[in-house]
Amino acid sequence: MQKYSPQLQITLASIRSLLASVFDTLRERRERHYELRITNYELRITNYELRITNYELRITNYELRITNYELRIMN
Repeated sequence: MQKYSPQLQITLASIRSLLASVFDTLRERRERHYELRITNYELRITNYELRITNYELRITNYELRITNYELRIMN
């Protein structure tokens, strides 16, 4: 099995935008807990340089967990 060394490169503005959008959805539906899972694929949003590859991102109950990756926040 090939071992990956995934990276997430993201600007502060784009992480704020992503979290705000998820939190707005959670606020609208407070009676339920929602979980966002992005696993084993690559998501690219151009102009924001958001790359999510071969790792799991969970945003649950206003808690952000990013595991098994390297986080880089660049200007």
